[in-house]
Amino acid sequence: MNPGMVDHPLGQPIPAGNGPLAHSDSWAAAMCRSPGILSPAHLKKLKICFPSSEKNANHPDMNWTEQTAGQVLILKLSGDIDLQHSPKLRHLLQSKIAEKVQLLLLDFAEVRYIDSSGLATLVEYYKNSRAFSGQLAVASLSDRVHSIFELVRLSEIFGVYPTVAEAEKALLAQS
Repeated sequence: MNPGMVDHPLGQPIPAGNGPLAHSDSWAAAMCRSPGILSPAHLKKLKICFPSSEKNANHPDMNWTEQTAGQVLILKLSGDIDLQHSPKLRHLLQSKIAEKVQLLLLDFAEVRYIDSSGLATLVEYYKNSRAFSGQLAVASLSDRVHSIFELVRLSEIFGVYPTVAEAEKALLAQS
């Protein structure tokens, strides 16, 4: 390893003291452009999650409702998106890939918790939807969930908005 470099969670050296998110190009953006780099396994290595002691032992199942607002499909998510429940979200998002949903808005108003497996599921959808120019936005994140999105700079990859109305407007403007 070069002097002034430290190990990155993915095994890549990074400048010491700057951290993996301090590059001029966001780390998450670079990973999304690199096929196979930002995989669920790599996100798990980052251990981006809240300590399990902070979670309620009876955390709710992840559920959703669908609503169409013009050209935008809105998925209102609720519960926890964690290792136990992210496969359900992955299956849901894969079905939207198969349908080639052009404008997808995820309403996180009732999502209390997301871990690295949930983040990996969102990144996977983003990468797969690019094949048909799909757009993704998320809205109404709690402070807790929003801080995780900011930590990994996902807001630089796809739109993160305070309200569903703002996200819907932005998606329509991009299409």
